[in-house]
Amino acid sequence: MRMLSFFAVSVLIIGLLTGCSVTYKNVIDAQMIAPTAKMTKESAYNAVTAILIDEGLDIKMANKDIGAITTEWKKYGAIERNPPFDMYLQLKVRIKELAGSSKQLEITVTPLSKASNRLNSAAFTEESLQFPDEETTRRSLAGRYLSDTEQVSLKGYSMYNNVISKIAEGCGLNISDVKQNLGMVTKVVGPLDM
Repeated sequence: MRMLSFFAVSVLIIGLLTGCSVTYKNVIDAQMIAPTAKMTKESAYNAVTAILIDEGLDIKMANKDIGAITTEWKKYGAIERNPPFDMYLQLKVRIKELAGSSKQLEITVTPLSKASNRLNSAAFTEESLQFPDEETTRRSLAGRYLSDTEQVSLKGYSMYNNVISKIAEGCGLNISDVKQNLGMVTKVVGPLDM
């Protein structure tokens, strides 16, 4: 019994020493409000669909009546480790008319990120897209070293941000009209994730 307890405590200590928790920002969604004087729900839907296709995203599901569009997963990077992972981005768009005295359209774009194990396609995780922290962005702009994970994270966010900018422009809005809703995520990572 003592040997079993010693073993359990040893495993717990090793686990604590080799892993830690990391907190980072994630993108929940991006919202933009367009006056219907500029664009109808149908014209906004058509413009957003065309932009998604122009940006190389395939449409998985589209329903004009409810103003919903979902893209297929689009690969944006790979993390070469053991096992190797491919990273994918999917966007879900919702266009709806807001009730009230002045008619307005709300366009909401929700990004999802998927890490898929290249050696075992059944092993994958889906989560919200990671928002690059200030230090990673600063190092990237200065041309300094970034880990594979940081490089891929920046690629995914850049791809998403580019699509958001084009949707805003296509709907007659400025990028400053886009409200990005961010959240905080804490997860336990091991030494290979850092």
